[in-house]
Amino acid sequence: MFPRNILASTWRTCNQVQLRFRSYRKGDYCETKNQKYRKERGLPINPNTIGVLTDGSDFSYLDGRIAPLAQGQKKRILRNEQTKLQIIALSREIDFAIERYQQIQDEESRKKQHILDRKLKPKGAALLSTS
Repeated sequence: MFPRNILASTWRTCNQVQLRFRSYRKGDYCETKNQKYRKERGLPINPNTIGVLTDGSDFSYLDGRIAPLAQGQKKRILRNEQTKLQIIALSREIDFAIERYQQIQDEESRKKQHILDRKLKPKGAALLSTS
């Protein structure tokens, strides 16, 4: 492992582009022409993360039976399920917060109206007609 100051002074060349690595991080990589092409078109930089080849089965039986899932596919399905459950839980929290805020606003307006109703009383002819 190199000290940080040595890494900061080193230059590396990749695909005729000089990149300067300041530290080792997970996201440090050399961007290729294919990755630039994919990034410009809104595709994932790594084509192996999602898609038909990744999400589909590895093989199929001739008689039409479903092939068993690979280990990576099982992990991906479980991870997607966890993400789905987390999204649902967070959206419920947001809905609850919106409803709670609306209830608080309604309660405050009711309190203000109650105070005004107590303070403002009819006078004169209006007082005689209400009783």
